[in-house]
Amino acid sequence: MATKYSESYLYTMNPEYEKKIVECMLKAERLNQNDSKFDDIINEFKHRQMDSWMITIFQSKNCILLAPEVSLPTQFNVFVAKDVKSGNAKKVFMDVSRVIRYDNIAGKYKCVDIDQLIAQLIAATENFAFSDEKFRSVICTAKARTMSMQCWASLFTNIVDYLHKISLDKNLTARCKLMACMYFAENMSGIEDGYKKLRHAALSWTGLSDREEGIIEKYIETSDMPNPFKDIKTFISFVGHVLKIPTLSLDAFIERWLFIYGTKTAFATEYWPALAAMVTDAYVGCYINNQKTIEKICGPNMVMLAKEIIKTGGSLI
Repeated sequence: MATKYSESYLYTMNPEYEKKIVECMLKAERLNQNDSKFDDIINEFKHRQMDSWMITIFQSKNCILLAPEVSLPTQFNVFVAKDVKSGNAKKVFMDVSRVIRYDNIAGKYKCVDIDQLIAQLIAATENFAFSDEKFRSVICTAKARTMSMQCWASLFTNIVDYLHKISLDKNLTARCKLMACMYFAENMSGIEDGYKKLRHAALSWTGLSDREEGIIEKYIETSDMPNPFKDIKTFISFVGHVLKIPTLSLDAFIERWLFIYGTKTAFATEYWPALAAMVTDAYVGCYINNQKTIEKICGPNMVMLAKEIIKTGGSLI
């Protein structure tokens, strides 16, 4: 189960990720967002009538604003890590180099895209809360888990269909969605016995019978893989086996996922805060990702999930 980026398969396959993040934490300039030079940005938040908790997070001692000379990959514009500069206390780091600039004439910091900064603050809440088991169920409520599962299953099935046209067979599509629900519940939900707790919602949503579910469970029992839901790589292989698509590969899947949804969304295939950020980024309307496509595929669930996350995020302050 991925409860942080480093536990995901895609992260472990690229050692450069760790190197870039650590280097950024150690070397990047740290901005003091409580300085009066940030007054214009705070006023912009207030002018937008943002929930007050977002300003509280922005000014929190647990939120570190980084301004590296070279921006981190967009997948990591928000991340949680132990801060060696403050006694290894856990902090949420935001790379704001793309959205905040210093105006030498005015002597103030300016935000070049307030929607992107708002999206980062929501992502900061998602990441920081999910990283702590005590707060995980607060940000990822039962309602949010169900809607997240449905969003993820829809996004996943859309890519499989794009590659192999499974929508020509409604039963294949439903099976794919149920397997995606199983994967989300076991690998991304952040709870033990995830599928047991989300099973009823998954079956109701996909419309599959107990018999159809039993066929998939038989595949799980007889699979050569100890755990088909261990990570995105094993899951893709399992789906290809069940749906009789031997050419379904991780590389092709990820390539198409990034092309259709946006490069920032890579870890939304394994890590709930990345999926949540994918949804809330689209809801905010900052066009970091391929917003219109995400809206179309997720449907009303996208809006309901984003609202649930933003509502519950305020209770953490």
